[in-house]
Amino acid sequence: MDNQNDNDAYEAEVQDAKVIALVRYHVTPEDIVKTTAGYDALNADTKPGYEEVRKAIAFCRTTRVQVEARRKQLKASFLEGGRQVDRGAKSLIELIDPIEDRLKAKKDAVDEEDARKKREAAEAKQRELEAKVRAEREAEEARIKAEREAEEARLRAEREAEEARLAVQRAELERQQAELAEQKRQQEEAARLEGLRIAAERQRLADEQAEAQRVLDEAKAAEDARQEAARAAEEARAAAAKKAEDERQAEAQRVRDEAAAAERARLDAERAELERQQRELAEAKAKAEREEAARLAKIQAEKDAAAQAERDRVAAEEARVAEAERQAELARRLEALKPDADKLHAFGAQLADLRAPDVQSEEARRTIANVTSILLSIVETLESFGVMDGEFAEAAPAAE
Repeated sequence: MDNQNDNDAYEAEVQDAKVIALVRYHVTPEDIVKTTAGYDALNADTKPGYEEVRKAIAFCRTTRVQVEARRKQLKASFLEGGRQVDRGAKSLIELIDPIEDRLKAKKDAVDEEDARKKREAAEAKQRELEAKVRAEREAEEARIKAEREAEEARLRAEREAEEARLAVQRAELERQQAELAEQKRQQEEAARLEGLRIAAERQRLADEQAEAQRVLDEAKAAEDARQEAARAAEEARAAAAKKAEDERQAEAQRVRDEAAAAERARLDAERAELERQQRELAEAKAKAEREEAARLAKIQAEKDAAAQAERDRVAAEEARVAEAERQAELARRLEALKPDADKLHAFGAQLADLRAPDVQSEEARRTIANVTSILLSIVETLESFGVMDGEFAEAAPAAE
């Protein structure tokens, strides 16, 4: 293969030498340099100088026109030779293209099968990864649910224990209140019995007074002075006894009131303490719930961040695989376009070799300038066809 390339290069150099040998003009570069050597020093300020400048311009113009005419003459023969070369190359390419197409079809079938297998492997890997992520997420959710249920069970047990303790305290408080009520009832019963006793005592005293009055009536004459003194003494004793009894009852009532006030104060203090404990329990429960919610939120955030990072990694891997597949597909399409690209490139080279004619009018020069700009754009489009870095390379799959 290397020997063939070397032979081709040698033959191309020999052919280029033959072509150069055939390209002959009526004037050589040395002739032009020699004739125009003093033209830069010419000055048209004087009449003789003006005439010399005019003759120099005429020489340049005549030489340019003759060179351009010779160029067209030489190029016409070369263009015909180029067309013959193209026809010969076309006949050879028409023999090669079907074989190349069949070989490319076989290669493309294998490439497509390999790409399909790679794609299926990537999809299987993606499904396996998604299943793994889903299983880990479900396991984490189950663990969090179990922890939450265990914590709720613990809090519920503590709440039930606290409610049981409060129920015991309430029962004890009710028992103490019942005892206090019983004591108060007993005190009231004692006071009632004491009142009955005092009433009985007064009745007895009245009976005794009646009896004494009867005795006094029977012995009124003899006992007036004594009875009067006895009555006065008895009344004084009764008054003293009544006063003493009233003072005793007042003292007993004061003691009972103080005891009831002290018991109420004790019950109020116990009730306040119970309410304080209930508030502390509620605050502790709320704090525990807040801390647990914050912990669960942190765990969920960490889990979400890990899942998002995994999703980003999977997405990046998918993008990389897709880009590699796109680049491979683009390379395959560019390879398929290569025969047409070579033809269009050769056509662009032919267009680039075109030379504009020498015109005199400004309108013709503007037209040539516009056409030349259009031809340059066409040549650039032809040269960019099927090139990886060209804009057409990106549009090539759609155009195909």
